[in-house]
Amino acid sequence: MAGRRYLVVRHFADFLATFDPRASRLDPRAVPSARNQPPPFIFTLEELDSLLSQASRLSSTRRAWNRAVHAMIGLAASSGLRRGEVLGLDQSDVDLHSGTLLVRQSKFHKDRLAPVHSSTLEVLRTYAAVRTAIPDARAEPAFFVTSGGRRFQGLQIERVFRQLVSSVDLHAPQGKRPTFRSLRHTFAVQRLVAWYRAGANVQALLPSLATYMGHVHYTSTSYYLTATAELLGVAAERLAITAHEASDAKNN
Repeated sequence: MAGRRYLVVRHFADFLATFDPRASRLDPRAVPSARNQPPPFIFTLEELDSLLSQASRLSSTRRAWNRAVHAMIGLAASSGLRRGEVLGLDQSDVDLHSGTLLVRQSKFHKDRLAPVHSSTLEVLRTYAAVRTAIPDARAEPAFFVTSGGRRFQGLQIERVFRQLVSSVDLHAPQGKRPTFRSLRHTFAVQRLVAWYRAGANVQALLPSLATYMGHVHYTSTSYYLTATAELLGVAAERLAITAHEASDAKNN
């Protein structure tokens, strides 16, 4: 974990040094990584659209199954929930009126409330309407259920996710295909991109992102912040604007 965090900081230092000659580059050997892991897969918005479109037509004979998989992928991508948190949602945890989820006993044994985007809420409402038509699901507390009315299991959704990824031919440059967890990584990166583009104070908002993602310390969130070309691009734009404003203020 220390090696991964140092790698994030080192890449950011390299990025700063490109624009500011006073910034120092960090020694890549200072904190060795325990193992050489390929970077996580970060979906583009176009790739997510393709994945979701494919999920909606998995099987023409299992409409409820399709809707469940489609909704779970959309929820994870738009909220950054862990796979276990998505599968662990009960019907009583999903407020379809306010668009708030109660995530119970997550990784750090804490409950938290997670509001979702209005578009995500609409998808959840559509799925909930389909769910009521599954006779065997009436006594099942789980929100997301299979066609047989049972709670989805982790291996089940990973198997379906691999099939979807294969059908739309997604893979990282190293050949490693994305997993369901890649949706959580994508959420974190896209959230920063959105904040940069909105002109928000990203550094001040990082603790909020950490809380929303269920981290005890916001430093843990750095694990999910992969330096993609899009993220570096908007960060560079922000740095240029800040430098220009500072220069104008100095001259005035």
